[in-house]
Amino acid sequence: MKGPITTLRERCRKCYSCVRNCPVKAIKVDKDHAEIIDSRCIGCGICVRVCSQQAKVIADSIPTVQSLMQGPDPVIAILGSSYPAFFNDIRPGQLVAGIKALGFSEVHEGASGVELIRRAYQTEIENQEKSATPLISSHCPAIVDLIEHHYPQLLRNLLKTEKKERQKLQDELDQRETELDEMEKTSELWKAEKKECMRLRDEIAGRKEVLAARLGNFLPVFCYPSGDYNATLRRAVEAAGFEAHGLGRRHR
Repeated sequence: MKGPITTLRERCRKCYSCVRNCPVKAIKVDKDHAEIIDSRCIGCGICVRVCSQQAKVIADSIPTVQSLMQGPDPVIAILGSSYPAFFNDIRPGQLVAGIKALGFSEVHEGASGVELIRRAYQTEIENQEKSATPLISSHCPAIVDLIEHHYPQLLRNLLKTEKKERQKLQDELDQRETELDEMEKTSELWKAEKKECMRLRDEIAGRKEVLAARLGNFLPVFCYPSGDYNATLRRAVEAAGFEAHGLGRRHR
């Protein structure tokens, strides 16, 4: 799996600046360039900053994003907390408007996710025993990658709140999808019942006209055959124009 940072080989001069400054030794020198070792890289970005030739760059994800935008699902942009440093010449509202103009359906700050799990963090910290090992926030991907790649013994110290909250949200989404499916089924049943009601209405109204013509009299009351009826039939009788309806006597 490719990491978040890549090397432009034609720019690299093998000056070793990236190699000397990488905190996790995730760069190796090949024949004509210094290459990122993706399995060790934590995406901290130090090599990007120290490279005088600008040979280390953030991996291009534009084709992936464009592919997502061409799909049926909405695409949401999440801004890192450092975005004001990169876009210091425009106002936040202008940045949001520009991102939406590119085709994103929504724009949010990544920091807003912290607010969603703040109380859960507080609860876990309050429930922690005094003798327990320190807890580490799992909000920063660089810290998580550092622990996963280089200090796996600290994985048990990572707060699991994000995972729990994601599962909670996923459960809520699954429940909502189930409710929507049930609503759709109910809607289909209602459509079928309405169609049957209209058919019965037309049939009853037609027979009413035939009887009225034969008897030379308007029939204001409908009697359910053998006393059997249901809500659909009752609505059809009312829609056919009868002023009253009642039960008939069963004949043995």
